[in-house]
Amino acid sequence: MQIGCCWFRVQEQQLLNQLTERCWDLEPDEFQVIQYLIENQGKVVSRVELIQILTQYYRGSRPSERLEQIIHRFRQFLGEDHASYLGKMSDQGYVLYNKPIKKTTGILGTPFIKVEPLPFFILLFLGLMTLCVFASRITNPTSISPNYSQQFTFANDRVAEISFYTGKQKMQTIKPFAEQMISQVSACAAVPWQSISVSVSNGQNMLTIFLDDKTANYKIIKLFSNDFNADIFDEHWLMKVGICD
Repeated sequence: MQIGCCWFRVQEQQLLNQLTERCWDLEPDEFQVIQYLIENQGKVVSRVELIQILTQYYRGSRPSERLEQIIHRFRQFLGEDHASYLGKMSDQGYVLYNKPIKKTTGILGTPFIKVEPLPFFILLFLGLMTLCVFASRITNPTSISPNYSQQFTFANDRVAEISFYTGKQKMQTIKPFAEQMISQVSACAAVPWQSISVSVSNGQNMLTIFLDDKTANYKIIKLFSNDFNADIFDEHWLMKVGICD
């Protein structure tokens, strides 16, 4: 049975490296473990299975460590170019592949690799440029202006502003509602908020009202209706939801 550069001799219970011409005379437990991996080539073999096979021939008190020794020696015997035939699947077990697994190469192939000065500074420059682009977008956000806004001054000299973010076409559609709401808010005795923002969903069946006192308190109200213009938003309702005091 060929495994990379090695030939597995079943009858002699030997592993022969054809490149180095070295021969490994296998102990009974070593032979059984390697033979089981070969019989299940291409499949993941659990550690439990291998330890069960090993303990039939190994009389020591540490079968788990003995298994690790066999696997380690098997890899060493295969040599650096063919050691990847034998893979470890996390804590599941081991798998003997039909062909060697290619190693990832290149600058990003491993966290520990020597990089020449020029490629290093090119990568550093590109990384800094990318950070500058993201930083500029974060520190200079796009400002969205309301389609309509109006300020009110109440008896306690508190100033509040109501703004509608709807888009030009939607603003015309809900204009009766906006006028009714502005009229009712202006009639309130007091409003605990400095900013009242109203936005309309794409389907025009949901309104989101964002209330902000410009300190650390805010409130969000969501309204669902088939026709906001037909609904009545009186002073009682404004007080109930907390827009007016």
